[in-house]
Amino acid sequence: MSHPDELAQAIQSLHSRQLRDFGPPAAESEALLGELTHRLATTYAVMGDLLYLALVSRGAIDMPVLEKEFWELEFCYKTFPCQLRHARTGVKLSIFLERDMLAGPLPYALAKEIETKLGSAVKYLQIKVVEPGIARKKADNNVRIVNQHDRYTGYVSYFRVKLDQALCAIDHLAEVSPTTSAQGVESNLKDDLMGVAGLVGSEPDRRHEVAYLATALLAGYFSLVHHRLVLLTGFSPEAIASDFSVEELVRKEWWKQFELATSGRREPRDQTALSDLHYLAKEYRNTLLHGGGGRLADGMFVEWANDYHSIETERGVFTDQFMLWQPALTADEARDITAKMDRIDAWFRSLPYFPWVEAGLPVSFARSAVELALEHLSSGTVAEYIEREDIRFEMGINGEI
Repeated sequence: MSHPDELAQAIQSLHSRQLRDFGPPAAESEALLGELTHRLATTYAVMGDLLYLALVSRGAIDMPVLEKEFWELEFCYKTFPCQLRHARTGVKLSIFLERDMLAGPLPYALAKEIETKLGSAVKYLQIKVVEPGIARKKADNNVRIVNQHDRYTGYVSYFRVKLDQALCAIDHLAEVSPTTSAQGVESNLKDDLMGVAGLVGSEPDRRHEVAYLATALLAGYFSLVHHRLVLLTGFSPEAIASDFSVEELVRKEWWKQFELATSGRREPRDQTALSDLHYLAKEYRNTLLHGGGGRLADGMFVEWANDYHSIETERGVFTDQFMLWQPALTADEARDITAKMDRIDAWFRSLPYFPWVEAGLPVSFARSAVELALEHLSSGTVAEYIEREDIRFEMGINGEI
């Protein structure tokens, strides 16, 4: 994270400032003690290492940890015994006081005082050590991208299932005939009228629902595509080029990320996938999510002659004011979107390192890691490499290595 002496020097400078009132735990008092528990600001949860290092440097003692705890420390603040616990739910401070002191204002004032000083110490270490260390590592692309494929896939899957259900409902409405009963005989007039009324009310709602779901699906799908391409670039020769930058990679447009992720490949399916993505972006995503492009839903209403108005649309396409109330997408267009997505997903699944992405493994952009991945690609041992790294990753999560 830092140069060898940088962290030690920064912590040492805290000893005469923010941490001077902190020290090792004292012998327990014989007086009956009560406990005040105070949850520190949630931002400290991500600063667990800094809190730990700062307090241990002042003599805090490690305690046995409970389930779902990262660490627990005992220390003294001035003369008061304290505990600090970092768990999955955040950071909790406990102060032990004589019971007759718990009722007054002192405990809460003391808790806020400790919180303020620890927060100041963490901020100091963040500025002096963490941020410069991160900047140095990023400059060398010596970073790992956290794999969030499951999260993005879950979002896309949710809206895909909902869209498929809505399209099936539209197909069902089209098949229903209100003029005959299930037995194929004439139904009575009352039933016919009720059936027609139900269809009139539900069909527009269904078609709008399809448009809404397809728009949400497109937004989520392109987020998923961005993330996949960023991760897959970690297995591309572009990742070891002299001018490559991970920081720039994550900010690039999707088609530039596509070029980097597929660099060196000469597969015809790559061009098909790229064309499909361009098609989805141009025909649907850009107009639905960013406006413009001449879709009726954009509602560009123009007075083309005195007191004559119309929505701007393509030549030969019938329209009028009522078209503003039509769904932004038709059911057929929604099916066109999902068909293209299915073909793009099939292409992703054909990529050698896509199983790595699906397995949820982080991707390292350190030069040595990229070169190792490329060696396995050239030797045809990608599957074995992924299997081995997957096992190592699981063991690391379970604390076995």
